[in-house]
Amino acid sequence: MINAEYFKLAHRFTRPDHPERPELGGVLIEPCLGGGVVMFATNGMAGCAVYDPQGSLPVSMCIRLDTGDDEWERFLPSAQLAFEGPQASLRVPEEGGTPHSYPYSTFDPFKYPAWRRLFPDGNRIIKSTGVAFDLQLLNLFAFDGDQDPIGLWVYEKEAEAPRLVTHSGYPTFIGIIMPIKVDEEHMFQRPTWLNGKEPRSDG
Repeated sequence: MINAEYFKLAHRFTRPDHPERPELGGVLIEPCLGGGVVMFATNGMAGCAVYDPQGSLPVSMCIRLDTGDDEWERFLPSAQLAFEGPQASLRVPEEGGTPHSYPYSTFDPFKYPAWRRLFPDGNRIIKSTGVAFDLQLLNLFAFDGDQDPIGLWVYEKEAEAPRLVTHSGYPTFIGIIMPIKVDEEHMFQRPTWLNGKEPRSDG
C-alpha cells in the first residue's frame, strides 16, 4: 500500500509518449532500507522524488495508472493505493464501502534511468545565476491550484545542471527542473528607465 496523493503528485511528471524511453511513462516506486517507499518520475526535463514513510512494497515497480482526469480527485492524502493483481485498488476512507479499481501498466524498473545522481549533496549550494525555465514545466509544481510557495535551489556551477525544487506544502517532496538555454541578448540587463532618483515628499 502506498499514499495515493503522493502517487498522484509523481504521476504528473510522467511522459507516456517518449519515443525511446517508454518507462518514463510510469512512476518508479522503490522500497527504502529504513522503511517506507520512495516514488520518482520524470518527463526528461522535470521530475520529482516523493518519500512515503508509511508506504510498503516488496519489490521495485514502475507503474502507470490508466484513469481519467476526473478520477484523480479521489486520490486524497488519506487514500491508499495497492497494486495486487491485474488492477490497482484505491481505498478512500472518506467514501467507505467498496474500493475503486483501475487498470495499470507496468515497465521494467531496472531500465529506469539512474535518478539519485540528480539530487546532489546540499553542501555544494551556490548563489543562483541567471537562468530561465519553461513555464509549462514550472506549472507541474502547482498542485491542484494550491498557493504554497516553492523554492528553486542551485547546487552546481554548471549552467546546464538541474535545479532542485522544494514545496512548502509537501516536506517529503523534492523536484528537479532543467533550465533552458537563453541567448545572451535576452538575459536581464537593467533598463535605462529604471535610473533616476526616487521621488521625495516634503510633507
